[in-house]
Amino acid sequence: DVVWQASEYHVSRDGVVIADVTSTSYVDSGLDNETTYCYSVTASNSEGTSESSEEACATTLPEYSGPPLITIGSDAINAGESFDVDVSLANPSDAVSGVQIQILDVPDHLSVNDVVGTDRIAGFELSFNEQADGSVVFLAFSLSGDQIAPGTGPIVYINYQSTTIYEAFVSLNVVDSILSNSSGEPIEHDAENGSVQISGEEPPPE
Repeated sequence: DVVWQASEYHVSRDGVVIADVTSTSYVDSGLDNETTYCYSVTASNSEGTSESSEEACATTLPEYSGPPLITIGSDAINAGESFDVDVSLANPSDAVSGVQIQILDVPDHLSVNDVVGTDRIAGFELSFNEQADGSVVFLAFSLSGDQIAPGTGPIVYINYQSTTIYEAFVSLNVVDSILSNSSGEPIEHDAENGSVQISGEEPPPE
């Protein structure tokens, strides 16, 4: 929750400060599988720092072993900022030869500056297009037989631009997705949406 007159918040993991943020959310990444982490927060301003909150602990999931899974990242930003959101693919047993994903921001408070591939799609042709409804569609495929090897991690980063001055919560929804194998046949898979918390002015009353 917001602390009155706080200018920033210090996020600690297992007793060590890992981030200073001005919003009331933080996304921690790069964690180990099946590991318990404990978090606490202090608030500060020019007069000093508060007492620490109570710790909140959680255990990460085991290494993913199910069907291919597309995951959209999340972030917390200030209104007007540009930022990157990762699109990750966990494909523990299926090599993937082609990807097409459409992501819709709801409400439409984001525009797309660029979509950049990671090393996981080295050798792939990558293109993207922003649609009339504000969604972005990107397509990645190889003309030379390259594949996304079984594994986990980001396949692209989408650089978004916040287009609102107001505080808002934006859902990043996968509205359509296709994975294909080397024969062009579809691969059954799942998808998880992401979100963006935007800090800004209070929205006008409806």
